[in-house]
Amino acid sequence: AKQYARTNAVIVGESSKARKGTSASPVKKLFSGLVGGCMVSKGPLSTGEGLIWAVRDEILEWVIDKKTGAGNWIKKDPGIDDKRLYVQDEELASALQATKREGNTLSPIIRCLWDDGDAEPLTKSNRTKTTGAHVGVITHITQEELKKCLSVTEQLNGFGNRFLWVHSRRQKVLSRPDQLDQGWLADYQHRLEKVLHTARQRGRMQFTIDAWKLWDDEYPRLSMAYGGAAGCMVNRGEAQVIRLALIYALIAGHVTIEVDDLKAALAFWEYCNASAFYLFGGLSDDRRRTKIFDALKDCEEISKAELRLKAFSNHISGDDLDAVLAEMVDQSLVCIHEDKNTGGAPRTMIKKYV
Repeated sequence: AKQYARTNAVIVGESSKARKGTSASPVKKLFSGLVGGCMVSKGPLSTGEGLIWAVRDEILEWVIDKKTGAGNWIKKDPGIDDKRLYVQDEELASALQATKREGNTLSPIIRCLWDDGDAEPLTKSNRTKTTGAHVGVITHITQEELKKCLSVTEQLNGFGNRFLWVHSRRQKVLSRPDQLDQGWLADYQHRLEKVLHTARQRGRMQFTIDAWKLWDDEYPRLSMAYGGAAGCMVNRGEAQVIRLALIYALIAGHVTIEVDDLKAALAFWEYCNASAFYLFGGLSDDRRRTKIFDALKDCEEISKAELRLKAFSNHISGDDLDAVLAEMVDQSLVCIHEDKNTGGAPRTMIKKYV
């Protein structure tokens, strides 16, 4: 599937204290001075049809001439030429409540727009559609509201994993935050305009050879199937990382996706992944598998005894480790073989699946 330079994010933090909304202020100032900026909506997100209307195709209506009986397509609405839309909705809770109403299409429309930018609800009247839309959503919610409002359905149907989950916490208490230097802001806006102009000329972008190698190393971890609610939120890691790497490459003005672009994407994804497990909880086996991947990160293979020490400080029984490794073998995440060239008893060796 094609991956595009867009994604969605949910910022989760304490009400009024995590500075979720305040964090957007410098970004707004940065983009407000750009020429040819995209549409910006404060939301709130309510219905899928409303979201489509903001980036709709032209609407044609078949009209029959009463005198001649001939029919013609008449342009009822010209549609939207620039289908780039940024939605900053500070109340995800209201959108989640809306998705629970019978017939509400917000969830499937957001999923369609994330996938390929095309959406056409099959309604009897007012059949509005959009093709090739470029929609990004940044939304906020508190941890308490998240627990109350996010239904099991939205966790399981792919709605949640089309968002990056970002846990937000205020790091410092600053009574007098520094103001943005206007000279710096103007210079950065000028640089950003040039980057965006170049990015719009790009077509399909590929990894460099070295980036492909890094991708091959990281892919087993990204494609690992996690369980539980947190797993439902992060089980689209491969696509999310590719999109982030593509965005970083375009920001840097690269013609290909380089190692540094992919490293930046992986670092951000790790934070989002950790946020999801913090917010939604995770199964113990998921955390154990992640520790095993971490232990294998810098070596081709490792003995079972070394793995037990390196990943778990020996705080795991042999039976529990065998059970986790057996699941990972079944999922083609690791390989296990016996090394008999030890001069003594054979050793059980583990390596990433190739």
